[in-house]
Amino acid sequence: MKHILHIINGDFFSGAERVQDILALKLPEFGYDIFFACLKPGMFKQFCLSNKERIHSFKMVTKFDLRQSIKIARFAATHDCRLIHSHTPRAALIGRLTAAISGLPMIHHVHSPTHTCTENQWKNMINPFIENLSIKKNKKIIAVSASIQNYLVSKNFSTDIITCIPNGVPTPGPLDTRSTPTGRWTLGVIALFRPRKGIEVLLESLALLKSKKYNFTLRAVGQFETLEYENKIKKLAEELNLASHINWIGFKKNINNELKKMDIFILPSLFGEGTPMVILEAMAVGVPVIATKVGGIPKILISKSIGSVVEPNNKFGIAEAAENFFTGETDWSTIRNNAYQLQCKQYSDVRMAKDVAAIYKNILDE
Repeated sequence: MKHILHIINGDFFSGAERVQDILALKLPEFGYDIFFACLKPGMFKQFCLSNKERIHSFKMVTKFDLRQSIKIARFAATHDCRLIHSHTPRAALIGRLTAAISGLPMIHHVHSPTHTCTENQWKNMINPFIENLSIKKNKKIIAVSASIQNYLVSKNFSTDIITCIPNGVPTPGPLDTRSTPTGRWTLGVIALFRPRKGIEVLLESLALLKSKKYNFTLRAVGQFETLEYENKIKKLAEELNLASHINWIGFKKNINNELKKMDIFILPSLFGEGTPMVILEAMAVGVPVIATKVGGIPKILISKSIGSVVEPNNKFGIAEAAENFFTGETDWSTIRNNAYQLQCKQYSDVRMAKDVAAIYKNILDE
């Protein structure tokens, strides 16, 4: 069993963190054991399913506490790690220095376009600069979607070092038998709630549906990035007279259990998506998806028989897509079955881990 060191932030547990957790669970099947070096210890260790004893804290005191790279290099040597795998600009910077100290090869995973990853313009300028500088000597760069691959090419990275590996999720089992909902529909959204997720647009689309007397409830699962943003969104819900139609669930570890309580999953992102894990997880349990035409989403929901894709920042588009399910114009049962079959075939955790393991093998064989 060869040891691989993943350098991660570790403060949140959202889509990118679930990718890392799933890889740690599945890669041992292909001969690779994962250690994690967390630079901002937090929710990852608390909520991950992989071996918590393999998660080690190297907390950065400041954003540029580069001393941690020395400690991580020592850890890599002590634990016979063969390769460094980073996942964020911060992790790439520390990973590059660790690789230089230890002499280990390094690969980097790009989960979203770094230049639009936050709502902060300064961060959107400095993060791509740090990431590009840190990974230009990498053996390989993994892009989670064709849109991310194109983004990297636009940043002058050679196609020879870029490999597109779409995200994958476990398939819980055979698709449950469910009848098309009648009466009150349960809509759902799962995210780390922040401005780029488009929650304001979703609320406005729900107000349109309410004005047409449709019967629905929204289950909003996830934590807010800041208290200020939480107050803003909940105030908007009250202004739109939607408070009685929304259940704010908060963060939940078991995403599948939450998805099974939904009839339709909606992801109203405005920008900054690669291959959203939560869409794949909805497909894996047979929950039809409405999502925006952002990043790699159209490559997942490739046709109207798989799910509904609307333009970002379009409350009318989201409302119309939901209404089509309510009225039966879009067949709910057909969509859930087709989406499930596609997830099993193209977006499984085994396929993702197998493809990542192949990159490890090629680099280490060199």
